[in-house]
Amino acid sequence: MDSWVVGQLAFWYTVREVKPAEIVDRVIDFWLDLVTPGRGAGESQWWQRAMRTLEQSSERAGRELDIRTELRQWDNEHPEIHHELIVRYLCGAALSIVATALYNASFILDQPIQAEAGEPTGGNTDATFELSPF
Repeated sequence: MDSWVVGQLAFWYTVREVKPAEIVDRVIDFWLDLVTPGRGAGESQWWQRAMRTLEQSSERAGRELDIRTELRQWDNEHPEIHHELIVRYLCGAALSIVATALYNASFILDQPIQAEAGEPTGGNTDATFELSPF
């Protein structure tokens, strides 16, 4: 029951506090870095590098405009599932899972380890273990 409350608090706090515009901007920048080609071979002259840089920046700006247009179109077609709402819910779900896992792990670490049935309890506590390199 307690872990459910922790998960809910983490989820709703994150949904309220996250800034989806910043996250969307970073995801778009990351995606553009992946799909926009880098410098090609044979750009030893300064004017060739300048032309390629101009081509890259114009291609990048065009792709970014296309992505933002598609997001705007999505928002117009599906107003009940706005893309910023999706970002908020995904961030909230991720943080809720992490918070619940940490909360449950803290209880597992606080409990003493119990021996399985048939295993001896107690005994020599001065045992040393050697680690094999394999």
